[in-house]
Amino acid sequence: MKTPGRTCASGLILVALLAATGGCDGNPTTPSPVVAAPSVPAPTPAALTVTPFHISGVVTNEDGQPQPNAQVVINRINAVRDGKLDRSAPVIWTETRTDAQGRYEMDIEAVRDPFHKPWLSSIVAWGYARVDSGVFPDEDFQYLTSTTSTVVRNFRLNRFVTVAAGASTTVTFLPDDSVCAWSDFQNTLCRYLRVTVPEDGTLTVSATPLHGVTTPVSFVVLEGEDLLIWQGGSGTMNYPVKAGAQILIALNMPPGFSQARSYEITTSLHAGSQ
Repeated sequence: MKTPGRTCASGLILVALLAATGGCDGNPTTPSPVVAAPSVPAPTPAALTVTPFHISGVVTNEDGQPQPNAQVVINRINAVRDGKLDRSAPVIWTETRTDAQGRYEMDIEAVRDPFHKPWLSSIVAWGYARVDSGVFPDEDFQYLTSTTSTVVRNFRLNRFVTVAAGASTTVTFLPDDSVCAWSDFQNTLCRYLRVTVPEDGTLTVSATPLHGVTTPVSFVVLEGEDLLIWQGGSGTMNYPVKAGAQILIALNMPPGFSQARSYEITTSLHAGSQ
């Protein structure tokens, strides 16, 4: 018995074989050339333009109390080259002061830069609010974002946490805390710790996560506005100190979380000449 579909004359299979080989004698024919589908060009991003913006907000302290006469400085670039933000252009800043209710507002021109930071979009400008409160000012550095011409940005000025070497305290990060204001650390949030030192030695500072938090903090030791030393996310730092010094330490936290993160901060001083 012949099995159906196994001869050269069998129905549809014959048609397919003839198309591929030119007939039952097996002599191949030249295959038809493959025509590539036309490529679809990627959409061209809209060219950036200089746009007017109205910016307003309120400056408060960490207890929510309005801060009158607080300094507010807004920075931006308002230059475009070939339809893109001209990052070589000078930064322009506008300064104002808050009123008795802690409110501020200003009108600026800027270029909305959607690619300025990977964790933010529609950035219009960046800036800070500040109140001088002694050796180190209370300051909040933020990016200003908006998809419209109206930008609302409130600033909250956290106090510097001050402890004597050997003491402990608790520091809590909130999702909208100040961005670190140095070029190498502008993808992290900052809380500031000031440690007073009674004698020469090595200062040790540790940050222990609380309430199920697992993300460690890293440390930046500052003098004025100059970065002195960075110690990564081990949760502990060691730093040589001199008697009478006030050591300003920025505790750094990656952004993008939604709940408060608290840490127990412990300090100790190992005496000895440095």
